[in-house]
Amino acid sequence: MTSSFDEAVALTAATGAGAPSERTFRWRIPEGWEQGAGAFGGLVVAALIRAIEQSEPDASRRLRTVTGDLCAPALAGDSEVRVRVLRRGKAMTFLDAVLVQKGTDVVARASGTLGASRDLEPSAIEARGGVRPAATDAISYRPWRDVAVYTMPPGGPAFARHYEVRPTAGLPFARASEALVAGWTREVEPLDRLDAASVAARMDAWWPALFPAESKPRMAATVAFTLVFVADPRRLSPTEPSFRQGRVHSLHDGFFVESRDLWCGEGLVLTSQQTFAVLK
Repeated sequence: MTSSFDEAVALTAATGAGAPSERTFRWRIPEGWEQGAGAFGGLVVAALIRAIEQSEPDASRRLRTVTGDLCAPALAGDSEVRVRVLRRGKAMTFLDAVLVQKGTDVVARASGTLGASRDLEPSAIEARGGVRPAATDAISYRPWRDVAVYTMPPGGPAFARHYEVRPTAGLPFARASEALVAGWTREVEPLDRLDAASVAARMDAWWPALFPAESKPRMAATVAFTLVFVADPRRLSPTEPSFRQGRVHSLHDGFFVESRDLWCGEGLVLTSQQTFAVLK
């Protein structure tokens, strides 16, 4: 059975569109996944990721990095994702994808890098790279079953009903001493499998880490992001929650930068940096 997430990011390949180095996908942006005026940013990024991956014929080339911008709200309704191959080398592929509405309006874009695994001897630093850092007073790694599910208050974003969030640190608007969030998350409707798109959405299914340090609601929007896929999420259990933490590093001129990490089991799967604009 297809999950609600997979249905929400389902793409249809446009027939007879573009040169061999270009592909076009149709995407019907669903209602019920809103975050403000447009669709949840994690869903938009997930659709771009799906289009990038479906444009690479070599299954051994796994998505390694994605960088991009959310230029405008992605409104519910018809859209196109247009993918262009920038370069296809012996072991790596570089692609660009743009999300377009109303024919010409670019509302989001992303560049993806895919590469096959390198045949290298194991390194000591590789063995340590997936180990979670030690717990601190601010961040707890309590088992997910011991952490209560967070209930979104009235007026919260519509997409939140699709995710189960169990915070261990960083409740919003609590006037905390640190701008950070941490806790467990997974889909309410279980996935058949994890992939790059679904873990990217899991990473974004939280309030910004700035909010716990605030005393009242503020609006903020993602303007740019960088994702680095460390481990292959397809090998992991789709029903187990992921542990996620985020921390704000700077706030200046109405923009702030948040770094985020996502673990599945004991392994680091995804790390990212996201730039937000404070709207009011």
